Amino acid sequence: MQCCVVLDGEQSEFFPVTCGVKQGCVLAPTLFALYFAVVVREVLQTSVEGVRIRFRTNGRLFNLARLKACTKVSYAMITEIMYADDLCFLAETPDGLQQLMSRFHQACCKFGLKINVTKTEVMSTDMHGHETLSIKLGEDVLQQVDKFCYLGSTITSKCDLDAEINSRIGTAAAVFRKLCSKVFRSHDLKLATKCISIGKGVSEMATVGLWLGSLVDDNYI
Repeated sequence: MQCCVVLDGEQSEFFPVTCGVKQGCVLAPTLFALYFAVVVREVLQTSVEGVRIRFRTNGRLFNLARLKACTKVSYAMITEIMYADDLCFLAETPDGLQQLMSRFHQACCKFGLKINVTKTEVMSTDMHGHETLSIKLGEDVLQQVDKFCYLGSTITSKCDLDAEINSRIGTAAAVFRKLCSKVFRSHDLKLATKCISIGKGVSEMATVGLWLGSLVDDNYI
């Protein structure tokens, strides 16, 4: 690929680019996803860590009592959750998580990627207590947090939905304030139109995505 630099209307000579992609290139996300998938596969080739979950594909999906059955229940080992460039490693023990992060650090160095330590965090999810972790990425100790936002959803160390509900209520309230001056207080719009704006704008903003809260939480919103 040949590139040049344009500055104040003057164009430089073309020079070869042997790495990276052009800024704004539509292929950039796809190329990076393929490249990053190879990096993650390098980590998982020799990995035995992860979180073991039970699931079943028949019957009522959200009836958790059905997972206690001795039959018709399957098991799966989940080691990573990845979407685009967002990656989350899962492990049941601190040592297992440290091994995953060490392999990930080595794989990134091998493929020429640099991990942003300030954007990499560690969290222990336990409903019965909070475990202090000391996970290293190279020579840096990763910051431990009580909650973080992953793909728009707030995950907490207590495994509850309180922070997620408050976040969605705050988002819906912000949308409501923006609509007040231009929609709800407008004399040119009918009441039916304003009601549709509430349903489509405010309510959907509060419940966007897969909502797993109880009926009480939904009514509270």
